[in-house]
Amino acid sequence: YWQVLDPKEMTSTNGAQLAKEGDFSILASGPNGKGDYTIVAETMATGITAIRLEALTDERLPGMGPGRSGTNGNFVVTEFELSQAPLAAPDQARKVTFSAARADFSQGGFDVATAVDGKLDENGNGWAISNQEGKPHTAVFETQENVGSDGGTVLAFVLKQNYTDGTHSLGRFRLSVSTAPRPVGLGIPDEIKAILAVGRDQRDQAQNDALLKYFRDNDGERKRLQGLLAEAQKPREMDPRLKELSAALDTLVALPPVDPVATRMRRDLELSAAQLARSRLTAAQDVAWAIINTPAFLFNH
Repeated sequence: YWQVLDPKEMTSTNGAQLAKEGDFSILASGPNGKGDYTIVAETMATGITAIRLEALTDERLPGMGPGRSGTNGNFVVTEFELSQAPLAAPDQARKVTFSAARADFSQGGFDVATAVDGKLDENGNGWAISNQEGKPHTAVFETQENVGSDGGTVLAFVLKQNYTDGTHSLGRFRLSVSTAPRPVGLGIPDEIKAILAVGRDQRDQAQNDALLKYFRDNDGERKRLQGLLAEAQKPREMDPRLKELSAALDTLVALPPVDPVATRMRRDLELSAAQLARSRLTAAQDVAWAIINTPAFLFNH
């Protein structure tokens, strides 16, 4: 049971450009040389028992890759490192120790187990695949203790590539996590294989649900589309002017209610005060209105 990770940050120390592909794999391009790839991802999984590193082929790589060696597409992962931190406290990172490593193929003298032995020798150390280039390969690294925090975990991977000639870096790869009991296999879990061995018309609902969940969790295209959907569903930032007007409205709404009778009386008082301040003008206006409204004036004018 594998959950493909969505890389949030990707950096290199050798100048290579790392780009996320639609299936959450990472493609390296540009400068090549000795250096580290650092990949940061987040997961809500707890009880993680293993990490899967898939070295993937690509027509943009020498000899289809999976590595960037110009002669044959080989690679050498000198050391594979991982640290974890709670999502709520990413500065509290601590290193993860691996207890075992296995791969579908390892080059003679470059066994995958040497990629987690803490050594950084430039030759005869790390995982490589000479004579099996141009094909995808898989390595699984089991953690000594379960990984993952309640509330989410930040995983920071460092792929050190120190091979002596400076060209054997990974070209395309993908990272996944598993919570399956140790030992963790390279491919489809045994329980899924057992379900697949049962005829489709003979599987019960629980088996169908398990199959559906497995393939959903491992479908890179589905995860890509889910990411796009989640991004599209994020609330849009409020227009600054609308935000300003909303704040003003909230201020007005918070004011105590106004008594209409008191408001009218205050207005009458203001008008009366203005009339008293201009008594001659007020008297002249009263006389003018009296004349204008006499029957004689109205008859003649």
